[in-house]
Amino acid sequence: MPAHPTIPCPKCSRPLPADGEIACGGATIATYCCPECVTRRKFMGEMMELPLMFIVGPDGRAYDPADPDGAIDLTEYE
Repeated sequence: MPAHPTIPCPKCSRPLPADGEIACGGATIATYCCPECVTRRKFMGEMMELPLMFIVGPDGRAYDPADPDGAIDLTEYE
């Protein structure tokens, strides 16, 4: 995996190294995962608790690749 920058979590600002990569249109995009920020996602009809996962676009903003608009849920989770 090529070197990717450390990125602050968009929710808690914790510095995160790249966790992996995804291929998109011939390019590779670094993926990031914050183990401290829990999100809830629907999977196979059930709600699951997952760590916050995101990518960073060329504009430097964090995006949720699973959301059609790329929006990241930044609400506090209890």
